[in-house]
Amino acid sequence: MEILFLSCRYKAIHYLLVEGINECLENNKCRVSTEFNPTTKYDCVLVFNRKVLEQYEEILKTVKTPVIYMFCMSDIVKEYCVSDAIDYTLVFKDKILNTEHLLSVPLIYRDMVLPADKIYPQTANNNEASRPKKPPVIYLNIDDEYFGDLFFFKILPFLNLLHNYEIYYQSKKGIGRQVMNKHIRFVKSQKNIEDSIDKSDIVIASGLVAYRSVQRGKKTIVIGEKGYGGLITEENLEYHISNFFQGRTGGKFDEAIPPQLLLRSIVSEEAPDPQKIIKKLSFIQSQNGKEFVSLIEKVRDFDKKNYSDEMNTTYYILNPNYEITKKKSRIWLSKRGFNKLYKPVNESEATVILTFRKPHTLPEALNTFSQEYTEDIKEYIHELIAKKILVPVDFYDV
Repeated sequence: MEILFLSCRYKAIHYLLVEGINECLENNKCRVSTEFNPTTKYDCVLVFNRKVLEQYEEILKTVKTPVIYMFCMSDIVKEYCVSDAIDYTLVFKDKILNTEHLLSVPLIYRDMVLPADKIYPQTANNNEASRPKKPPVIYLNIDDEYFGDLFFFKILPFLNLLHNYEIYYQSKKGIGRQVMNKHIRFVKSQKNIEDSIDKSDIVIASGLVAYRSVQRGKKTIVIGEKGYGGLITEENLEYHISNFFQGRTGGKFDEAIPPQLLLRSIVSEEAPDPQKIIKKLSFIQSQNGKEFVSLIEKVRDFDKKNYSDEMNTTYYILNPNYEITKKKSRIWLSKRGFNKLYKPVNESEATVILTFRKPHTLPEALNTFSQEYTEDIKEYIHELIAKKILVPVDFYDV
């Protein structure tokens, strides 16, 4: 497939997801472009967040290719968008909303897509024989762009007391050298992060670094944009994936980090079984990646089907994201859940739309109306299908 992926890493926590999508598509033999080329015929366009959509919105309205608009559930209020350029909206589940809210916005929900392990092969225990057993090595790399130094200063008094460990702190700025004890060393280069992980016994990190550490079977403690997340185990792995390895639900970057909890995670002798975690991580990674690519293929095939003879035998239903509402004596086609008014419709158009509250094929729907207006109604139904207001009954069973 030829994919146009317009991404924007406007948040550090999204870096892991964007990398995962890129690698997932490439590993499934998709050709991925990151810049729009008007001469290229794309099978699908992926747009990540509102900022990118606003930049390309006018261009995307003219593209005869399905457009999937993507954002994370934690950003659902500010990122939710209604646009003629959007054909499908995909929400990644990085947060659990209450059931009532979730059901009122029946969009397509997908689990996190993780980067593959082919860039950094798993090297768990590869260097066990080549490096000294003591003292144990702690590698610290927390969101190098913004929050890293803040977290480091919070836990530095505690780290200064861990004289029986070698600690390597990775940061671009290197602030705090004057108050670091000799067993803590500053590392500036970001080129050999994987080597630093391999040489360590314990990794304290967030985001992609924490994820790579888990892939390598290292004892990993999460501290990130969502505060203290603790030691990663087989039982809480999916929870940390859903949080982008950034802490815990409800946690904040400016919260206090209890030193006793951090110490308990570091010295814990009941270390998680790395092979079980790696096996579970590989399964989640593979499963979510396959489902994501399957969704894109289904969107592509559905878009092609809409312009074929199969329309006459396909059962369509009103897209659950839409509903007919009345406001100020006017009838509106609106987006559910956020009271977004999409466009005004007249009574005849509303009647056609409401016909598809129950599944109908195109011929069945036309039979419910006077033959005098068959061609006009048929043209209008084609328009509704093209705009994904009417969808096949099985589409949301992806």
